[in-house]
Amino acid sequence: MDSDAKALLILAFESARKAKKPDWYRMNSSVLKNRILEAKKSFNLRDYGVESFPEFIRLCEDIVEYDPSTRP
Repeated sequence: MDSDAKALLILAFESARKAKKPDWYRMNSSVLKNRILEAKKSFNLRDYGVESFPEFIRLCEDIVEYDPSTRP
């Protein structure tokens, strides 16, 4: 299941990079979640055993860093 979560995160960041977003390597969590939902309409946090999107991001701390101190 971790590999599926990682694949979704990678896909979201690759999508931003391909769209030539200047800071494609940085996203606030709401934008990141929207990119994941665009890629996988059936995305559901419960499928990953978590209740919040920050928990989902933390499943993949080896490839992405969650910074809760940053606000949009």
